[in-house]
Amino acid sequence: MSGFTRIFRHELTRIFSSRRYGYLLLVSVFMTAYTLSIASGGLQGTAPFQAPVIGLIFALNGVVWACAVLLLCREVHGERERAVRQILLSAPISTARYFAPKLLSVFISVLSIVAVSTLVIAGYFWATFGLVPLFEMLSACLCFSLPMLLFVTGLAMVLGRIHSSILYALCPVVFFLGMLSLPLPLWSDLFGYWLYGAISFGFSPRSYAGQSFLARLPASFHGGRLC
Repeated sequence: MSGFTRIFRHELTRIFSSRRYGYLLLVSVFMTAYTLSIASGGLQGTAPFQAPVIGLIFALNGVVWACAVLLLCREVHGERERAVRQILLSAPISTARYFAPKLLSVFISVLSIVAVSTLVIAGYFWATFGLVPLFEMLSACLCFSLPMLLFVTGLAMVLGRIHSSILYALCPVVFFLGMLSLPLPLWSDLFGYWLYGAISFGFSPRSYAGQSFLARLPASFHGGRLC
């Protein structure tokens, strides 16, 4: 078994068995239930199982998932990890080879939290409407959640190396960025929630009802996700 695999399995086991991961999983499930209660009445004339509403659900849940990334990355850069790192890096191992399995384990751990919340969403739609809007859910996850998670994970790993306490300070910042609809350019919208308050930008979820919703979002929004 290679060194990468050993470190990766150790980190993944450590995260899954930690209380912090369990708490984050519970908070994510509760947040999912809360957003489903908000979206149960639809959005501006659209049904709860249509793409605009599902996009809003994933956008709101992205706040919890981003905070999960920050808190799990905080453990990677904690004081104990710093001491272990000094010992391990004295051996012939590069910094990239040391951090790569840790980064991958954090990302997969957060994806597992996203997967559990997605199952809760699917279960709600199945129990309430007798259907699972799989296409809309997958599209919303790829458009709203995945780019945000990649960006926050990379940012957390970089800032955590400067000082681990920065990641704690970022949690309230991320929370307010995700929960407030700010009048800023759509390319800077990290979670996708500002999109729903961007009526002044000529956007209306009702005009994009249907499966073409994500494909017809403003180009500036998609540009921000790709960059």
